[in-house]
Amino acid sequence: MLSKIQSQQINEENRDTVCPTADKKMIHKNNKYEILLTSENLQLELCKRMDASVLRFFGEKKRTSNETFKILTKAMKSLKAVRKVVIDYEGYWNITYKEVESLSDSLSNSLHRLSSLQSISFNFHECEKMADGGVHILGKSLQRLTCLQSISLDFSGCYDITDECLKSLSDSLRRLASLQAMSLNFHKCLRITDQGVKSLSGSLQRLVSLQSISLRFAGCWDNMNKGVKGYQKHPPFQSIICHFLGPPKISDQGVKSISDNLKRLVSLQSIRLDFYKCFRITDHGVKSLCDCLQRLTSLQSISLNLHRDSDVTDQGVKSLSESLQRLTLLRSINLNFEKCEKITDQGVKSLSESLQRLVDLQSINLNFEECEKITDQGVKSLSDSLQRLTSLQSIDLTFSL
Repeated sequence: MLSKIQSQQINEENRDTVCPTADKKMIHKNNKYEILLTSENLQLELCKRMDASVLRFFGEKKRTSNETFKILTKAMKSLKAVRKVVIDYEGYWNITYKEVESLSDSLSNSLHRLSSLQSISFNFHECEKMADGGVHILGKSLQRLTCLQSISLDFSGCYDITDECLKSLSDSLRRLASLQAMSLNFHKCLRITDQGVKSLSGSLQRLVSLQSISLRFAGCWDNMNKGVKGYQKHPPFQSIICHFLGPPKISDQGVKSISDNLKRLVSLQSIRLDFYKCFRITDHGVKSLCDCLQRLTSLQSISLNLHRDSDVTDQGVKSLSESLQRLTLLRSINLNFEKCEKITDQGVKSLSESLQRLVDLQSINLNFEECEKITDQGVKSLSDSLQRLTSLQSIDLTFSL
């Protein structure tokens, strides 16, 4: 019987044909086969018979055994034509460090045989025994996948991962010359410092095909203001997402370091920066960020989260507004000022005057919830400016009145 996640995925693909011989475990989608495997329905012989292009495996907490993973890796070896592998093993906590390394070794031996593999997604969220050794083994196999174009690795909540993990992973990633998209999640990996981030930055410089990157080190920012300075050279990114959610150790100095490096990304088309609960960021930090943004003239989408950054005032909003109006290619804006309690009607007015100049804007999302100094007057000024934007297709405004 399929788990809730798999059943939902099949329902969402209601126009796809389910292959009857797979007992509703294989989906025929866009003339390609996709195998959905759980710890309950692993069928090695089925995998050998089918020419699948996508393999998805969903482990289950407290149930999936190391033996199950051995069967999975044998299945992977049988799928020579597979292009994409998704392994979701969230919460695989009830094994030893030795078993995790054995698991990583099994995956490694399978992966390097898949010479056509183009996309990998591994989710080891809260697998508490996943540590540097296991990541090192996986990294060694990744560097052999020369056709790989997309990689997503989630080690959030793997508390024993350190800078050594990032160094080992970086040594492998830098060899993937065809890589176009990368997502790395080290949320709550509390032992990672600025030295680990610096190691990672060295590998990014060599990935000349990289267009999109998402890095998450939320909860790792005890000592990283200096680490972000490591990004001195960059491939021609088109999209970048960075999360710097608390603890609130990042300050204006850290924002300036980030901004000084981001402004070199002249080909950037999409940017998302999340400074949630970074209480030490002030108008000076926002000004540094604005000096960066106004140089990124290719930007089409911007998302900025300053939720609970309580020292941002009207002056910070004005600086941001002046930068935005210079980005004439912008199609989408998402700004979150929730609980920035010092913002008033004057800040909203500054933003309104800039927005009305972005005539090609298609989507706006503005959040001023719990900004209690904003009144009807501020809302009116914003409303008057938005009605001049004839290309708008989506508007989402939040106020606390």
